[in-house]
Amino acid sequence: MKRSTSLITLCFLICLNYYILRNLKDSLVLTEALSGTEAIPFLKTWALIPGTIFFVALTVWLSNRIKFSTLFLLAISFCTSFYALFTFFLYPLGDSLLPHAFADRLQSSLPDGWIGFVSMIRYWPSSLFYVMAEIWTIIIWYILFTGFANEILKAPEAKIQYPWIILAGNLSAFTAGIMVPMLTSPNWDTTLTNLTTFLILTAIIIGVVFVKIEKSVKQPISHPYKMSFSESFKSIFKSRYLLCLAFMVFGFNLLINLTEVVWKDEVLKVFPHPSDYNVYMNKITGFIGILSAGIMILIIRLQRMDWISWALVTPAVTLGSALIFFLPLMFSLSIIPPLLMGSLHVILSRSTRYTLFDYTKELALIPLPSDQKFKAKTQIDGVGSRLGKGVSSGVFQGTLLFVPTISACAPVIFGLIVAITVLSVMSIRLIGREMETAK
Repeated sequence: MKRSTSLITLCFLICLNYYILRNLKDSLVLTEALSGTEAIPFLKTWALIPGTIFFVALTVWLSNRIKFSTLFLLAISFCTSFYALFTFFLYPLGDSLLPHAFADRLQSSLPDGWIGFVSMIRYWPSSLFYVMAEIWTIIIWYILFTGFANEILKAPEAKIQYPWIILAGNLSAFTAGIMVPMLTSPNWDTTLTNLTTFLILTAIIIGVVFVKIEKSVKQPISHPYKMSFSESFKSIFKSRYLLCLAFMVFGFNLLINLTEVVWKDEVLKVFPHPSDYNVYMNKITGFIGILSAGIMILIIRLQRMDWISWALVTPAVTLGSALIFFLPLMFSLSIIPPLLMGSLHVILSRSTRYTLFDYTKELALIPLPSDQKFKAKTQIDGVGSRLGKGVSSGVFQGTLLFVPTISACAPVIFGLIVAITVLSVMSIRLIGREMETAK
């Protein structure tokens, strides 16, 4: 019981930092003087995907050479040290570090739609922070924490504990929605300092709680397989079950990133100042936390529902809420503000993503042999999720060659959303049949 409580606490703290970082990185990148939402697709393709592959490969390499506990604490320390370096050294130096002359020359030689690529290079410290904020999500949450939980929780115990663990993560979203406005100042530099200090203090507590849990485990946590990054990646394509699971993760991340770039463009039009933008985004995070908590309580009470039924809710809600957001944009309907409809879509899709999607995905991993669990999580969560972001960014980059703004991409984006939803439903049904056969 004590170990379960500590594991839930660990999840809460890791997710609390995740929610703060997610909105902070957007506030830094999007509100720069010569930047905007056009920078997001280029960041995800040219910075986030290479960064993800590098850090996931490094994590696999280190996992074969050092203890899991050392790897976990090293990852926490590395990320936190960078956030401190950025806030207290790189950001205060301001324009003295920015290559404005080079960026201006580059902008004059590229299409107007590629201004985001120039912004990514011009504001390279903020771009680097964007990548490192995502690394917290990929390495510490998706790979290390959930891999740790999968190792110490057995299948019957996991089905009971996972809803409570995910509920803790949802409550952290609500907490972030309350905490961030309290730490926000009209002066953006002060806000950044306050938030980074909070991140550092939370990271220290995370380390203490993790050590406490790790000491309570009778057998040391280690990764039972010794495979290179490329070998573990290839193994996904040898299993139809893992391939469908990988597409399920890839497809949903592609869906949510296609819609959120368009939505963030609407948010930025209304809230151009970084402090205002950050506060609004954290209010949305708070609503996501409340709804997610309600969904998880429902899951806890209705665990007898079959896996396929739970898994199909996420694509259905995502497609339905995307419809009410994109139709006014595509047909210039001004009856309902796009910001309101986009915010509703994000609240609904993110809430199901943090509850039903994560819950069903983790249950799908539990039947795997022990030597495949960490391998599957590393590739599916680590690379697959970011590949979805990268492909969505590629779509925007290609479309921006022909249209000048993010909002003008809406018809193309909605068509892709429909197609990916259909393919995701097919993957979910295949996984469900495999799980039923394995029982």
